[in-house]
Amino acid sequence: MMVQSLIIYFAGFAVLSGSGMSTNEIRAVWSTFVAGLVTISLNSTAYMMEVLRGGIEAVDPGQTEAARSLGLSQWQAMSKVVFPQGIKNSIPALSNELVINIKDSSVLSVIGVFDLMFATTTVAGIYYRQLETYIAAAVCYLILTMVASKLLSMLAKHLDAPAMGPVPVLLRGRRDHGRRGFRGQDDRGRGRPQRRPRQKGRHVSHGKREHPGP
Repeated sequence: MMVQSLIIYFAGFAVLSGSGMSTNEIRAVWSTFVAGLVTISLNSTAYMMEVLRGGIEAVDPGQTEAARSLGLSQWQAMSKVVFPQGIKNSIPALSNELVINIKDSSVLSVIGVFDLMFATTTVAGIYYRQLETYIAAAVCYLILTMVASKLLSMLAKHLDAPAMGPVPVLLRGRRDHGRRGFRGQDDRGRGRPQRRPRQKGRHVSHGKREHPGP
């Protein structure tokens, strides 16, 4: 990234100076901050796109098929069904990329971007206290990365929905105390034998028959 920042900054400066602009006008348009922002954006965009592509491809293809079967268009299926799940799958890798960008921004001091590393180098050169200043800078970078990782982990937990189990249904053919279970299975997962329905009619005893009176 250090070489990229030098090439991008001086290439942009050369292009604008060739157009007839003065140095002050070029610095007003193409500042070191803008060059550093372009460098970080170009450097991290490719990695983030690969992370998002992997998160989207991790979504079950049945999700898209189910959305299309419900009448959603391809864009609606991607924006409402597939893409939110892909974002949720990509949050851990995106948090790592954010932490890397926070640490890699220190190399932008080579083109004059006033960041934490540039300020640390300036203070160390003025007071000749290199050890204390660089330790303070390391602590600041550690706090920034820990806060970013914590916030993104909280976001990942917020988006992580609990998995729903099978829905219990009322057993067919049983009315014993309103018990619920899975259709056609008992508590141990085996099939329940079906009861033979009782035959309705007059009870006939095996003893002496009673003759109706006249």
